[in-house]
Amino acid sequence: MKMILFNQNPMITKLLESVSKKLELSMEDFNRYQELPTRLKEEPEWILIADDECLEKLDQVDWLELKEIISQNKNSVCMYKKG
Repeated sequence: MKMILFNQNPMITKLLESVSKKLELSMEDFNRYQELPTRLKEEPEWILIADDECLEKLDQVDWLELKEIISQNKNSVCMYKKG
C-alpha cells in the first residue's frame, strides 16, 4: 500500500514522511491536483491524506472527479471539505 499526500504544507509533509517510514509505507506527495488523479488510478492500493486547504481550492468538476476515484478504492476513506 502507498500513502499519497495531497498537501502544500511542508510541516505536514515532514510529519507524514516520518509516519510512513514507521509504518513501512512508501509515500508520494502532490501539491497540485493535475497530477493526482492519474496517480490514484495507476496505483491499486493507496490511502489518500488531503489537506483541507488543497481540497478547498478544487473546482466542482475536480471535486466530483476526486470523489469518484475515491469511491472506487477498496479501502475505507474519510474526506472532509469545509463549506
